[in-house]
Amino acid sequence: MNNLQVIVMSKSDVYKKRLPDFLPNGWKKEVATTLGIHRNTVTNAIKSKQGDIYEQIKKVAIERWGE
Repeated sequence: MNNLQVIVMSKSDVYKKRLPDFLPNGWKKEVATTLGIHRNTVTNAIKSKQGDIYEQIKKVAIERWGE
């Protein structure tokens, strides 16, 4: 899988935290590469603010750029 980090979450792994207030330029591409999804999927999940993909995006962003 080309050294991609795969995040496996169960139904109970809902992050109560918010996305960091400041995210650097290009963060969506980096998160998409980490999760192995398309960049537009990140954009659509952020707009909807719900679902498993959104929770995974929050987790990666919080771990990478802190809160």
